[in-house]
Amino acid sequence: MARFGFVGASALVLECHYPEEKARVQSLNDFVVFGTMALGSFLSGGLLTAYGWDTVLRLSSVPLVLAVLVLAGSTAARNGGASV
Repeated sequence: MARFGFVGASALVLECHYPEEKARVQSLNDFVVFGTMALGSFLSGGLLTAYGWDTVLRLSSVPLVLAVLVLAGSTAARNGGASV
């Protein structure tokens, strides 16, 4: 399922650029996405070993809450300030 989200996001990124930029933009996007995934994997492994699951879960909830707030804010802005 995550693969479909990645393919869809890559397609949307490419729609925002000129044809001559697409190869560079996609390679940069892939580097950032996979680099972030690798960094997150290493950090979560170290946190798990040092502090346990509770710490990993608490810290992973921070980006989740931020993403939900950003999505709610963008939805409200798109709907003219109507509540979500």
